[in-house]
Amino acid sequence: MKKNRNVFKQKMIFERICKNMAHSNKSVNQLFNQQSVIEQNDGQLAFLIMSSTLHRVHFKNVG
Repeated sequence: MKKNRNVFKQKMIFERICKNMAHSNKSVNQLFNQQSVIEQNDGQLAFLIMSSTLHRVHFKNVG
């Protein structure tokens, strides 16, 4: 349950960042065609792939 809450909080933070960056003058491709790696509490890596739609943030756990 705690892990789900952390993922939800991270998702909210990154959605806010995406929306803020979308209002800047930089090109969308530069901002969103990249992967951010986050270290989870349980030691697993979560790849946060920001899509160019600015609305979806995909979390993928790597074992």
